[in-house]
Amino acid sequence: MLTNTLLYAVGTVALALPGALVIANCLDRLRFQGFWRALYFLPLVTTVVAVGNVWKYMYEPGGLLNGILNSLGLDSLAFLQDPDTALPSVIVVQAWASLGTGILILTAGLKAIPEVYYEAAELDGAGRGTVFRRITLPLLRPSLLFVCLTQFIAGLQSFALINVMTGDGGPGDATNVAALEMYQQAFTYGDWGLAAAAAFVLFLVIVVMTALQLWLFRRKGGES
Repeated sequence: MLTNTLLYAVGTVALALPGALVIANCLDRLRFQGFWRALYFLPLVTTVVAVGNVWKYMYEPGGLLNGILNSLGLDSLAFLQDPDTALPSVIVVQAWASLGTGILILTAGLKAIPEVYYEAAELDGAGRGTVFRRITLPLLRPSLLFVCLTQFIAGLQSFALINVMTGDGGPGDATNVAALEMYQQAFTYGDWGLAAAAAFVLFLVIVVMTALQLWLFRRKGGES
């Protein structure tokens, strides 16, 4: 259960943070930025039940994703029925649904970087890759840290999406996470003591992992 919880949180951040960074960097060069940011924010204001059910239908054997695979000559996949693919499938949905927040925060962080740094880099003949590595990423570190922490904590606490898409954390316990186990122990089995103990363990995990991420970001910031 704890392994699934950590994999779920880490997988969400690993997909959503780079995706949000790339999209925010691309949007920063486009016109009508408000429209594009609103478009990417829509999944966040949509209810979890609606998002989960739409993706659940897309993952079905006769759904959209398997239809695309079949059109490419590939076999269908049991996305939510196979223990090996169920958790990654839900992680993809969680990462997609959380992109909007990351894009908004990172776009604001990009806007806060003074243009003088980019002008100086252009005069020195620096390429886009060098500018991104040497200027954008270091100055965007506070925004990246905030997005990383908030999405990681949200991943550790998430259970509604898994409950909608897999029901009880199945198949087997392949998608069972700490928050879902707490919910089931409290409201399904009535074991409030065990649910409270699980909540305390989850709280300790969140504190430890948050402190670890803060230490890593500060250490990298000092080295750079």
